[in-house]
Parts: sequence; C-alpha cells; structure tokens
Amino acid sequence: MLDIEFTLEYLDQPLDTATAEALTTFWTGHGSPIDNIESRLKEARLLALVDGKIAGVATAFLTTPKALECPVYALRTFVGKEFRRCGGAHLLTQAFVERAEELFNNSADISALGVVASVEVAHIASGDPVACRWGYPHEDGTPHIEFNLFGLTSDGRPQYVHYFEHASLFAEGPVVESRVNRIDAADDLLKLTFVLGNLSESDARQVLGLWLSNGVVETREAAIQRLPQVAALAWMGDRIVGVASVFEVPHEPVNAKFLGFRSFISPEARGGSAATRLLNLVFDNLEQKVEAGEVSADFHGIAFVLQNARLNKQVHKPMGPNVRTVFIGYL
Repeated sequence: MLDIEFTLEYLDQPLDTATAEALTTFWTGHGSPIDNIESRLKEARLLALVDGKIAGVATAFLTTPKALECPVYALRTFVGKEFRRCGGAHLLTQAFVERAEELFNNSADISALGVVASVEVAHIASGDPVACRWGYPHEDGTPHIEFNLFGLTSDGRPQYVHYFEHASLFAEGPVVESRVNRIDAADDLLKLTFVLGNLSESDARQVLGLWLSNGVVETREAAIQRLPQVAALAWMGDRIVGVASVFEVPHEPVNAKFLGFRSFISPEARGGSAATRLLNLVFDNLEQKVEAGEVSADFHGIAFVLQNARLNKQVHKPMGPNVRTVFIGYL
C-alpha cells in the first residue's frame, strides 16, 4: 500500500458550481459507472483530496432496505484509479460513519439509524470467502465502528450494516441506556455446562427424555439423530432442564457458513434468562475454539431466531448487548 496523505473535506448541499463540475470531471475521467451524475451530485457528502485535487468521494442517500425495515444511509465510495490501494475508500467510510453517528447522538440528524455499505463486484469475482464483519480500530472518544453482513445485492455483492450505538428500532433519536444485567438472580440455581462433542450416555438419555416428553422432537429416531448437535446443558441439581444445540447453516451466495443455534428450556426453569445464558456460553466457547484452531475458520458466527414474546418486547436495540448480535430483519 502506497503512503498517500489524504485530506478530507465535508460538503454542503447544494454543491456550488465549481465543486459540481470538478466532481463530474473526476467521475468521468476515472470511468465511473454512474448512470445519472446529476442525481449522484446531490448525494455527495465527503471528498478525499491529494495535493488539493479530488482523489475520492463518498456519496450517501437515505433508504430502507427490505431486510432491515428501518431507515439507514446507503454509503458509496469512489476512489481514483491511482489511489485505490492506498486506503482512501476506508478513510472515507470511517469518516462518514463517525460524522453521521456524531450528528445522530447530538440529535442534529436522526433520519437514519445506521449506515449500510456494499462490497465491489471485483472482490466477489475473486472467489474469496466473504467476511462476516469488518470495522475500524476503536479509539477513545470515537464510536466503535463494526459493519455486519446482512444480505446480498442482485449482482451478488455482500451488504453490511453498522448501527449507531444509541439507535433504537422503536424510538426516534438517541436512546442512551445504562448497561444492566438482565439475568435474574434465580438463574443462580442453574448450572451450565458446555458439552459439544462430549455428551455422555447418561446425559444423552436425559436429553432424549426432555425432548420427547415436551414434544420438542416428534420421534425418538429424530431425537437420536440430533444428539451430536447438543452443545450446552442447563442443570437444576442433577436434572437437565435446558438444552442448546448447534447445526451447520451454509450460505452459498457469499461462500460462508454459520452455526444455527436453537435451545429448549423446561417449563419449570423458564422466566429467567437460561436461554440467553446458554447462547452466551456456546458463543464464548466456540469463539475460543476458533481462536485455538479447533473449529474451521469457514464458520463466521452464530445465527438464531428470537422466539420469546417477553424478550421480543425487551430487545429493541439493533445490536445485542451480550453476544455480539446484529439485527438483520424480521421473519
């Protein structure tokens, strides 16, 4: 990567004539595939300059992707040919997100809850696995910027979303909440164990009994086939009252695999946060196994569906406070 010094310049709309003409010349001179330059000029937000000349530009517009069902800024960056391996696109992205999040937190612009970005087609054509998330180093006084995969464009480009930290799906403007531990004290009665790949015969018999007696799985044969997926158990004394399982979920369009997560908690053990604790336990242990090279790096994370009416009312933030979760839409 070449050592190029960029200078950033934020733009006010509408653009003055000189800036509009300079941007048009820049786009056309570098072979930009923009269909309607006049429309794109209205979306210009930020310039990257080298020696006073335009080297890159970030444009953004408000949109509500079907998968997200909430307003976000759609960010696009375009960098001149000679600067495309110099970090200009990343610099523009980081600067735009930081400014947009600052304006949101100050209630100066609450029209969007976050920012979405798409990866260029050239990256997909390389055949490399698509990253599940990417971001920028966190520094004191700056927002923690992390983009998470949530979908694909019609031409196969992965789409990523970054939600503002204080954004809420069901409220307008910043929602600053103190971090509280919602795990009930009653959960201290439960003991959790991680057992993926090490389920004993006696524990397996208890799991089968729990599933079949509660109608979780219809037949004993189907339950036996699912036993290898058991990842964690919740105990009340010497009795199993909760089971968490993981299973492979391939996502071929982005050449990525995830581990699906499902759990069942016995009726007498509900009302606390057993399912959440099981999810945290499984995530933490799998994260350690990935770092130790014991789980294939092809698996990018855990996918799960929230099916608890009480929790649905409580969980309104785009990002999860415990396990690193990201909202990607309703079923």
